[in-house]
Amino acid sequence: MSAFLPETQTYLIGLIGLLAIVAVIVGSQVFKTQRDERALIRLEKSGAGSSKEASKLYELASVQLRKRLYPQAIASLRKALKQLTGEPDEAKALIENALGFALAAQTDYSSAVSHYQSTTLPLLKSALSKMLRPTSCIKRFSAWIRRTRQRAKTSSDWQKHNQQTHQSPRMGKGSDK
Repeated sequence: MSAFLPETQTYLIGLIGLLAIVAVIVGSQVFKTQRDERALIRLEKSGAGSSKEASKLYELASVQLRKRLYPQAIASLRKALKQLTGEPDEAKALIENALGFALAAQTDYSSAVSHYQSTTLPLLKSALSKMLRPTSCIKRFSAWIRRTRQRAKTSSDWQKHNQQTHQSPRMGKGSDK
C-alpha cells in the first residue's frame, strides 16, 4: 500500500500543475476580453464613432476588429479615411491595411485586395525614401513596380488559362455515357 501512495501523489501533483496552467491561460483570455470591453465602452461614451479625428476612429475600429465586429469596424475605418487630412502616408496605409483585413474577414476579397494594394505602395515608398542612398531607392522602387506588373500579368494569364482548360467538355457522337 505504501508503494501505491507515491504514484498517487505524483498523479495529483501533475493534475494540479495542469489545472494551474489552464487557469492562467483562461485568466489571461478573460483579462484581454475585459480590457477590450472597457476600451469599447470608453470609446463609445467619448463619442469616438462620430469623432472628426481619424486617430480616435482608428482606435475604435481596432477594438471592434479584436472583438470581431467587422461591419462596425469597416464603417469606422471608412470614416477614418474620410477624416484623414494632413497625416503621413504611413497613417493612411495602416487604416487601409485594417480595412483590407476587415473586408477579407467579411469575404469581400476584391475590395480587400484593392485596399491591400493601396497599402503596400505608400509603405514601400516611405521605407525606401528613408534609405541613405536615393539612387538605390529609385532602382529598388522601379524594380518592385516591374515585378508587381509582371505578377499581375502572369496572374491574369494564369486565370485565362484556367478558364480555358476547365470548361465543360462537349459530349461527341462517339462518347460513352
